[in-house]
This record gives sequence, structure tokens and C-alpha cells, in this order.
Amino acid sequence: MCCVVLGIDDSEIQKTASTLCRHCTGSGKGGCSVYANRPRSCRTFFCAWRQLGMLDDDWRPDRSGIFAFLEPFKPDPAEVLDPGQPPPQAAITLMLTNRPEVTVREQAFVMLVSLHAANGLPVYLSLPAPPGYMPHRVLLYSKALTNVAKQNPDHVRAVLEQALAFMASQPFRPQVFQNRGNDVSR
Repeated sequence: MCCVVLGIDDSEIQKTASTLCRHCTGSGKGGCSVYANRPRSCRTFFCAWRQLGMLDDDWRPDRSGIFAFLEPFKPDPAEVLDPGQPPPQAAITLMLTNRPEVTVREQAFVMLVSLHAANGLPVYLSLPAPPGYMPHRVLLYSKALTNVAKQNPDHVRAVLEQALAFMASQPFRPQVFQNRGNDVSR
């Protein structure tokens, strides 16, 4: 999935989001034709399914329709949960790649978001974009959500549904590359 859904824009490689990398073999399920010499961004990227022991094989992105990845948390000042505390260092992005309206209602997904929110880990809900555009992304991180997640995880489902409806109502923004020279988009 990382060879398809992610957009990459660094000096070594560029790829449009929601397009298959030209080095990917087997319709996205095989391997990489340049695996031994793949770019640094590909060598160092691991989705959350590979990083977090709590995510078993049912969470594998191609099976679950949830492409999760960890990233540094760089909040806008308005996004800081508690101004008196330093912001968390990391966030998790949960990109819903298959049937998002169903996924946000599934108990296992709601519990995953609730667990992260209750523990103060910022969660981004994301939807893939058409090729040439940036994915939608909403930060699910607030003192209210943290409190709701601690008290009643089922209320998190309503927050997820609202975030999904909001993203669905927004236009996609065009993807603009800062780097040039090695576009591997198919």
C-alpha cells in the first residue's frame, strides 16, 4: 500500500499520491524492482502495522483498508491540547483506503482511536485523494476528545463520523512538488 497511496516529495524521489510507483511489481502486491537500491525514503518508511505490536495481521493495510503510519507531530498553535504541557512528539495517521463509512463504525477501529486519544497520542483521520491531489486529513486531537475517549469510547464513533462527513464535503487540494527530477508515478 505504501507504494500506492503515499505521495513522496523529496530530493531523491517524487511520486504522486494514489498512483502506483513504477518500480512496484505485481500490481502493488509484489515487490520492488529496485529493492536493493531503493531510495532512502522507501528504505526508512514502515507503516504502523509493522511498527506497533498491538496491530495484528487483521490490521495489515491491504486486509483492513486502514493504512496507518506514525509521523512527527508538528501542531499548529491552535492544535495544542494543553498549553501548559509540551506537545506530543509523534502522531498516528489512519488513512481509510476502503469503505471509510463502514470502517469508522467498526468497534475495533473505534477502540484503536479511543486508546490513542485516551493516552494523548494525536490521531489524524485521512482519506486518499485522486491522483494529482493531496489526501484529506483531519486532526482528532482535543482535550474534549481525550476526555470522551477515557470516559466512553463509544462517543468517539460520533466524532469519527463527523470528521468523515467534513472531509467528504471539502475539495481536494492539488499536490505540488517542491522537488523534481525523479518522478516514479505511473
